[in-house]
Amino acid sequence: MNKTTKNKYELFPTLMMEIGKNGDTIKSLAEKINISPVTLARRLNGLRPFELPEIVKIIKLYQKSFDELFLKDYNKKEG
Repeated sequence: MNKTTKNKYELFPTLMMEIGKNGDTIKSLAEKINISPVTLARRLNGLRPFELPEIVKIIKLYQKSFDELFLKDYNKKEG
């Protein structure tokens, strides 16, 4: 197993949890925010930055704050 697959999607654990909780997949979320699944996977892996319109669509879709979805340690600070 190489490093890229070992740490897959580790940068946004809360966002990944929301994707699963809402019954979405990388493919279905990508379609909802009008990007390709490959592009979304690259963003989730930290290979490319999210663009503001994508962030806004995700926040509206999941009705969560930016901090809740995109800051890795957000839930640790609240706990």
